[in-house]
Amino acid sequence: MTNTLTRAARETIKASGLTIRAFILENQGDENWHGDDCGCTDDRCIGFHHEEHEECGCLPVLIEETKKQMSRRALLENADVALEAMSLEELAHLRAAIEGQISDSVQWMRKYGFWTWESIAQRLGVTKQAAQQRYGRVR
Repeated sequence: MTNTLTRAARETIKASGLTIRAFILENQGDENWHGDDCGCTDDRCIGFHHEEHEECGCLPVLIEETKKQMSRRALLENADVALEAMSLEELAHLRAAIEGQISDSVQWMRKYGFWTWESIAQRLGVTKQAAQQRYGRVR
């Protein structure tokens, strides 16, 4: 079933700088909108999260997440070219910066109880023990 975005949802999406087509492709994987009319990817949003005459609080968050996702993909698509042009010293500096950011993120997530060691290990593609050994102490 294909739904139609409301005029308000379309205006909100356009005002964010995204095209309707890009928003739909990014969130649905094809050119048909299968989410709710309000712009939420949950096709039960109207009547569950809010009433039909109320604004959808999901849409602004979804728009920001969509923009981040598109930016990440564009960065990754161009990363190989950029990395090939870097010197060994620049690559080493980049690796240190990335490792520092990973360490800071792990420490923050552990400090505020957002992620378990199992979850961190899974995201890093290592064992729980390896994650704890590498990031378990404050740096």
